[in-house]
Amino acid sequence: MASNAIEEEILQNLERILSLKNVIEKGIQIDSLKQSKLVIQRFHETMEAIDLYRESLNQMLAEWKYRRM
Repeated sequence: MASNAIEEEILQNLERILSLKNVIEKGIQIDSLKQSKLVIQRFHETMEAIDLYRESLNQMLAEWKYRRM
């Protein structure tokens, strides 16, 4: 196992979650989906969850780097 395996895993999770965020952002722009308040509400809830998860991953990465010093 590489010495930076944990850090790399966290970074990969950040990339995946940002990719999902990009998909959701594009979905929000689709006119036919804008007509459904429920769909838009779910998009916004998902974006909120993504932001929370991203923030948690960034905090975890910072803490991990600090502990590795």
